[in-house]
Amino acid sequence: MRRDYVSGGRQARSRGDDPVGAGSRLSPGNDALSRCAQHAALKLIVERHAGAADYRALRRVLELCRRATAAIDDRYCRDKLRLVEDFAAEMLSRGEQRAQFLQRQILNALELLHSRLYSLEALRRAPGRSGLKAVELLRT
Repeated sequence: MRRDYVSGGRQARSRGDDPVGAGSRLSPGNDALSRCAQHAALKLIVERHAGAADYRALRRVLELCRRATAAIDDRYCRDKLRLVEDFAAEMLSRGEQRAQFLQRQILNALELLHSRLYSLEALRRAPGRSGLKAVELLRT
């Protein structure tokens, strides 16, 4: 059994429950599930932030964001992930300065990202659009 440390708290997970998995690309069969797990992991790290500098949590957030960025071919989503990286770097490296504001900004960006991924997934699964990729429909 593998152990992950999230912002000072310990949470046990088996290898099969890893939200980002071993590869950086998400397969079509588990896209939504993997993205939801990544979103949940990022949200958990940010919500559990105690206010002090936490470099272990920062490394984990950056790793999750980079893997998600590599797996998602959507400019809007990549921009939101960059915002999460920037705000998390400031919040988790400097401690209590502006922590509540930064935490709120990160959680807002994650919600917008989650909403966009939900829309992309709904378009991808929509009947009559089997030949079109959702990413191509919403690419900005």
